[in-house]
Amino acid sequence: MIGKTAFKRLVEDKKDKLFRIALALVKDEEVAKDLVQEVLLKMWELKSQLDAAKNIDAFIVKSLRNKCLSYLKISTNRQLSLANRLTNNEVETPFEKVTYDESFKMIQNIINQMPIETQLILCLRNQEKYSYEEISEITGRSTNNLKVIMSRTRSKIRAQYLKMQNYGLEKN
Repeated sequence: MIGKTAFKRLVEDKKDKLFRIALALVKDEEVAKDLVQEVLLKMWELKSQLDAAKNIDAFIVKSLRNKCLSYLKISTNRQLSLANRLTNNEVETPFEKVTYDESFKMIQNIINQMPIETQLILCLRNQEKYSYEEISEITGRSTNNLKVIMSRTRSKIRAQYLKMQNYGLEKN
């Protein structure tokens, strides 16, 4: 059974990552904080089962994912996003910054229209740098299936982005 000190260390190590994942799914900072807190409280209640988990990280993330999905089913706000936050945006000119910001918003809108599961996979792989094996444990999908999903998703994003860049005009 995991002790109080070990659990505190686990919480400190995981809380920021869990918050980013929850925020990517629910797109509301306060709700994300609440959901993470609820999951961590549940993990404390289930601390005896944490030792039996093959991958504690995957167990916690999967629990958080399920909590977020439950919230989204109940919530009236159906707008989802991966919400990649631009931290150190080093752009040379104001024109480049505006262009970059507009492109980011276009791509974000494309991602927002994708299924929740696809958004979660993108978040775990691109933002949190999880391996396909770790994502497989969380989502229950095979690694090959995840690679196909990522490839198809990137292709869809690229095609829709280029279409939007060309104002929807097809080249003949």
